[in-house]
Amino acid sequence: MTKNIPSEHSLIQAGDVQRRTLVSGAAWTIPVAAAALATPASAASQQKSTDLQITSLQWNAQGGTGQVPADATFNADNGLFVDADVKNNGPDSITGIKISLSLNFNAHQMDPANTHYPTASTGWNYSTSYNQGTTNRVVEFVNSGQTLAPGETVRVRINYWTTPNSGVTVDNIKPYVSFQPSDSNYVDSNQDNNGTSTVNSYNVHT
Repeated sequence: MTKNIPSEHSLIQAGDVQRRTLVSGAAWTIPVAAAALATPASAASQQKSTDLQITSLQWNAQGGTGQVPADATFNADNGLFVDADVKNNGPDSITGIKISLSLNFNAHQMDPANTHYPTASTGWNYSTSYNQGTTNRVVEFVNSGQTLAPGETVRVRINYWTTPNSGVTVDNIKPYVSFQPSDSNYVDSNQDNNGTSTVNSYNVHT
């Protein structure tokens, strides 16, 4: 009896069919992978655009009003504050804002263990603090419910105190404040107007 043994030609043809089938199947998977890769970019495009601009920043002694002359000198454990105004230039409304205050840590009570640690206006809660360079420490406060429509402004007050330690002399202190969105769903389109230092300076001599 003659056996049906596939010829070399038929094996090659069968292999070609199989190979074409695999390649054809692979082609259908490419759009699926491309769609998956496109998802993060699509999600990123959902971010809202805002422009937080600090429009005013002034410091004063706690209980004081009006402008304070430059080169005022404070002693140990004296209370001060900064008033910072931030405006939303749009185009979108924003909910959730972060404020950061940077001060010389030798001249001020910037350690959470201190009795007089910086505090902010009602609704602005302490978030974190960290060293900035070799002389300053930054304290951050967040108000996750603060909403600003385009054109609206809000004022935030941060109270803080000079160091209780004796023998400290630091001159020409200018508090620095900046604002940022606290929610990653927002992107600030202009990072050049978010922060500034006070115009007037003061000294700490204890």
